[in-house]
Amino acid sequence: MKTATEVSSDNSALMRNIARHEHVLEQSITGIARALLHIARGFGVDLPHEGDLKVMFDDSIITDTFQEKKQDLAEVGVTMSVAEFRQKWYGEAPDVAEERAGKLGA
Repeated sequence: MKTATEVSSDNSALMRNIARHEHVLEQSITGIARALLHIARGFGVDLPHEGDLKVMFDDSIITDTFQEKKQDLAEVGVTMSVAEFRQKWYGEAPDVAEERAGKLGA
């Protein structure tokens, strides 16, 4: 049996540990992605410059991301705009999200 304080402390330590691992993984994943793009360009594939790469980790083990995204999608047009949805779920910059939302006719 654990107290609420012990559970909270354990969860906090777990989340800090996860964040540290994600940071290391993000650097590795972006390095691999850049290398693959460089190799593809070397083989003559016409690819635009990748710009800033960002890895978005899903914490669905801790939270129910699917249900949260489904709820936000239901709110689009009611309390949330398409651009806000894109910013939150796809990590797009505000101007990019607005442009892409406009292309969808929203």
